[in-house]
Amino acid sequence: MSSYGQYGRGTMYNKKNADAFPEPLQYHMKGWYFGVGPTFMQPQAFFFIKDLVTNSSQIPASKVGLFIEVGRYKIFEWPGLFKYMDYGLAYKSLRGKEITSGGSFGDHYIEGHFNLNNRIKLSRTSFLQNTIGIDSEYAFLRNNSGSSPPAFVTSLHYKFGFGYKVNKKLMIIPSIEIPILTLYPLEYGSSTLGYLSSRYRPIIISLKFLILRPKIDECPYVPPPPSGLPVDGEGGSNNGGVQ
Repeated sequence: MSSYGQYGRGTMYNKKNADAFPEPLQYHMKGWYFGVGPTFMQPQAFFFIKDLVTNSSQIPASKVGLFIEVGRYKIFEWPGLFKYMDYGLAYKSLRGKEITSGGSFGDHYIEGHFNLNNRIKLSRTSFLQNTIGIDSEYAFLRNNSGSSPPAFVTSLHYKFGFGYKVNKKLMIIPSIEIPILTLYPLEYGSSTLGYLSSRYRPIIISLKFLILRPKIDECPYVPPPPSGLPVDGEGGSNNGGVQ
């Protein structure tokens, strides 16, 4: 088989089995990412129902906050449960209120986080993502009219997302994140935070942008041989026509 034929078949195979995630021969396995999105504070169901039943004036409710992140990712080159990891810094604001009573809160956090990401391939350009991670955050600015958690909080979280490869240099992953266990302060396995006279679960909806770095741009393009010309081992003798 000619080298051109091998090239053609290999290209067809790669397209058929293409993955949205970069492969080591085609891409650098490290890069930058950034993300942005809103935050919400979901009232814990017990407090919400209790206040409705007792006609309390302190019915908990959420306000919209802001989440911005930037960091680095590393794609693993070996098969396993997790496809890649990422780590970075983020700013987030958590805001809420208690209806009628006038109580409200608004904390502004600087956060460090680390994530391990599993992906389930859907097509050559899309995938589902399941993430488990840890974050530690410090409230550097607080505006609360009642009780609040400590300024320093550490928790485990879970994220579910849908990834889409826009082009060879950009991947986007919209996702939703919820805490699954607050490690500090440790409150009997809770995943909520106490503000005012209620408890709330922080929810982050974000759009993450992964900047991909293809290696192909670093190499000069080598065109295939012109059609009709013989290739070594085909279309003629090996001794210049001498039998």
